[in-house]
Amino acid sequence: MKKQWRRYALLGGIAFAVFLMIDIPAALVYSLTKSWWTNPAKPIKAFNIDGTVWSGQAGPLELPNQTIQNVSWKLHPWSILLGRMETDISLSNNQSRAKALVGKTFTGQLYVNQAEARVPANELLTALKLPAFPVSGEFRANIKKLAIANQTLERAEGTLTWFGAGVQFPQRLSFGDVSARFETTDDGIKAIIADGGGVLELNGQLIIKANGQYQFNGVMAARDGIDSPLANSLKFLGQPTPEGKVNVVYSGKTQDLAFFAGN
Repeated sequence: MKKQWRRYALLGGIAFAVFLMIDIPAALVYSLTKSWWTNPAKPIKAFNIDGTVWSGQAGPLELPNQTIQNVSWKLHPWSILLGRMETDISLSNNQSRAKALVGKTFTGQLYVNQAEARVPANELLTALKLPAFPVSGEFRANIKKLAIANQTLERAEGTLTWFGAGVQFPQRLSFGDVSARFETTDDGIKAIIADGGGVLELNGQLIIKANGQYQFNGVMAARDGIDSPLANSLKFLGQPTPEGKVNVVYSGKTQDLAFFAGN
């Protein structure tokens, strides 16, 4: 009986501490703690903070490589009893919109569930710090589950579509729509990549293994003819077959990508 009483007392104490924490003004917490978790060389600055740790909003939010105009959050306080911190987050910046449940376990795994996002292609490549020439179109994501730990993608389920895909350099080329459907398998993360019937014919598969190694194998071709501007551009990726198809192979490590290195 005494042991059971202590258990209830501990749970009650945790509950009381949680409610004390979440009722604190978010601006005060940011002011008192920002020196603990920000890098002085690459500070994160938040302005117009309103609400509490439980629920609030801010904006703009200045990150080392970009600015987010508006961010709002709603904490799931009881998730701490399950060994993780979770919050619903919504972001908006220029033409970009995103919302998701974001969490992090006490073991360091970062995860995202039920994420929906619409981001212009140029904005996404800039945010991920990927070197690229000017592109056009919009990325739309519908991610059911995603998890990253130790700079490695451990789980991914959902779709990512590049609507109105195109490049602006060295000449303007339009590809149509391109989509990737992700799933978690025994071999790692697998993504089936395909076109949506535009001028670019694309079929491929991306595999990301547990050790962070990734490899893409695909076939590309131009539906508007083997002498079209797109077909001539594809020759830079490899020698085309008589039918104009180009086999493409890429490989590397996710740890070398800035997005994962920052995790």
